Amino acid sequence: MSEESSASHFSVLQQIGLITRNQVQRALAHPQVGELADYPLLADHLVWLVLRDILEEDDLEQKYQRFLSTYSGEDREQHRAAIEIALLKIHGVREGLNRDWFDTLVAENIITDEERTRALEALPGDEMLASAAAAFVWMVYAQLITHERLDEIRAVTGGSPGRAAILAEVQAMFGKISSAARSTVIRGIFPGPLWLWIGAALAFVGYIVWSLVRPAPIPECTDREVTSTVASIMFRLNVDEGVNAYLRPGGERAPRASVAGIREAGFDEAGRVRGCIGTLTMGPIERPYAFTVARDKEGGYTVTGADPEIVQARFGQVAGPARADSKGAPVGRANIDKAFRAAADQFKADAGEERMAKLLESVAGSPRRASRTSESAPERTRDIPEIEPLAPCREITPGGAYSCRLLVERKDAMLAAIGAGSSSVLEADFSFVRQGAEWAMADSFEQEYRAAIDAARKKALAEARAKAPE
Repeated sequence: MSEESSASHFSVLQQIGLITRNQVQRALAHPQVGELADYPLLADHLVWLVLRDILEEDDLEQKYQRFLSTYSGEDREQHRAAIEIALLKIHGVREGLNRDWFDTLVAENIITDEERTRALEALPGDEMLASAAAAFVWMVYAQLITHERLDEIRAVTGGSPGRAAILAEVQAMFGKISSAARSTVIRGIFPGPLWLWIGAALAFVGYIVWSLVRPAPIPECTDREVTSTVASIMFRLNVDEGVNAYLRPGGERAPRASVAGIREAGFDEAGRVRGCIGTLTMGPIERPYAFTVARDKEGGYTVTGADPEIVQARFGQVAGPARADSKGAPVGRANIDKAFRAAADQFKADAGEERMAKLLESVAGSPRRASRTSESAPERTRDIPEIEPLAPCREITPGGAYSCRLLVERKDAMLAAIGAGSSSVLEADFSFVRQGAEWAMADSFEQEYRAAIDAARKKALAEARAKAPE
């Protein structure tokens, strides 16, 4: 099959709503696209897209249901049959690979036949493991291999080079999981007192275990591993709060924190990032709780806390009818980010905000612990963690100046010092001007920025007063 034929198949899949234009481009640019030369069927192309991690199986199944309810073309039945064949093949490939991994563990005298049987029965039917070592690590974390049994396996000497290689890979995985757990910092940046700083700068580590043992798509917000990680973070924070209560005058302890109602706000297909929203409950107080799920540099996945307003604007329906790639046009998201941060840094220097922040910190008598974040989420340590355009920019003067509506998450030392929050979200219009090939903030930036900061502070103070006990 020629590259033109594959391109034609991908075009068909795009037309019937199973893949996007971005996925077509990724598929055609994939170094292994030549593999399809020996697989001429449309179903084979769907299988290849899933196995090459270009199309997620869950997304395929969801889009298949949408196809059944909306598509009415003459070739509907032909396409339906191709999709069903692809889903059957994917299931067969996954089941066969998983069985091969466990068979290898038995053949290399690492596990017994009985342990293999228990593992195959316990493994979720929609999961695919990445290797024999990954299968063994999964068995350990699924508690199918006890610590005593693990010691027994390790104590066996000799064996084939294959056995030694698998156990060495297993040990490396355990080391990576342990290292990641040790490096995680739980404290984050979140509006409110210290005990409310739960949702905004957390880089969760629980999901790392699963990401190491399977070549999985971006996890769903409600995947067991993700929700279990959120629950474990809440548990550790509640334990920390119990300890901190002894250090505060009077020993007053904050209500226990928990998160429920987690759902997906949306999925950024181009950036491969999933936005998630839930409800954080602390005694009588309820507030939105948000995080994102994305691929990390190591090939696994991270779950990172985020501001709920930003997540809703970026991923949710509240973003309005404008498509994601049109927001901020024609200035562009990257240009907005670059120009705004440069101007905000200059504003901070001119206004002496760094000195003011240090003064407020010293008056408060303790460092701003909310600034401690995981190294895996360095963007959360910035003075402005996030900038999100809300719509296409409005032209002010032809081709030269535009007004862009933005959400800007900004740390605020003044609010933190008076207990009204450690950060705020500004929503305002900011003016951009073209300077040759570059974009910069207009001369009105200082006035626009001050007005937005003042409005956000007034809103934060009003909310703090409303929540204060009478």
